[in-house]
Amino acid sequence: MKKIGIIGCGWLGEKIAANYNNKGWEVFVSNTHESKRLLMAENGFNAFVLTFPDNELMDYKSVYSAEKKIFDECDVIILSIPASNRQNIDSLTIKFQNIINFLNNKSTRQLFYFNSTGIYPNVNAVIDEDFNDISLLNPNFYAIEQLLIKSFPFINILRLAGLFGDDRVFSRYFSNRVLETGLQPVNHIHYKDIIEIIALMISQKTTGKIYNVVAPEHPTKKDVIASQLIKYNCSPPAQILNQVQDYKIVSSEKIIRELKYSFRFPNPCKF
Repeated sequence: MKKIGIIGCGWLGEKIAANYNNKGWEVFVSNTHESKRLLMAENGFNAFVLTFPDNELMDYKSVYSAEKKIFDECDVIILSIPASNRQNIDSLTIKFQNIINFLNNKSTRQLFYFNSTGIYPNVNAVIDEDFNDISLLNPNFYAIEQLLIKSFPFINILRLAGLFGDDRVFSRYFSNRVLETGLQPVNHIHYKDIIEIIALMISQKTTGKIYNVVAPEHPTKKDVIASQLIKYNCSPPAQILNQVQDYKIVSSEKIIRELKYSFRFPNPCKF
């Protein structure tokens, strides 16, 4: 039986874990709280508590050694611990160096890291993975990507757009609030497309890729909200203004072209 490990198993991680559980895979997950570990265990996952400090480097021969052995045996590892935009780069680097030390072995198993399309600047245009002005990229997000790539050249980095689906509904974030940028285009992704993209990359044994994972259509915020009010019984915004501040349209053309992937939910208005 193949084994998949999800380190940092939050909302999206749970969706991915559920997709693989009892489907020919043994699923191992980690989070940072015992209460969450117990809940995940009740749902049938092999669950562990793992924390990665940001103030000192750890020796994983003595700390989490049993857990390390378990995750070392996984065929696929998904690293779903975001790089914080609010944390200073020194402490963030220590945290991810601890993650690297925990994961580090001689295996070239498939490894995925979830980053964010927030790595890109607002350029008022379409932007893709070839954007190479490092000075304009989010410094924390970019630095952690480079740290991971240096340690694991085979890692797949998925830059995820705004994450929605099921109980995560965009319009609810603006119920009874003022939406100033109603005409701004969105960069959204449905979690089911993320699951299918990961499955496709696993089946194709894809390694060493950076992909934007974003729905290929980019309607305006006001159009997405209008499409969801009745469907999800949401309260409308108190006011919608048609301002357009600096924005970006993140392209998913590369993943469509290289993986031959067809999005299940190409239009955020239909999430």
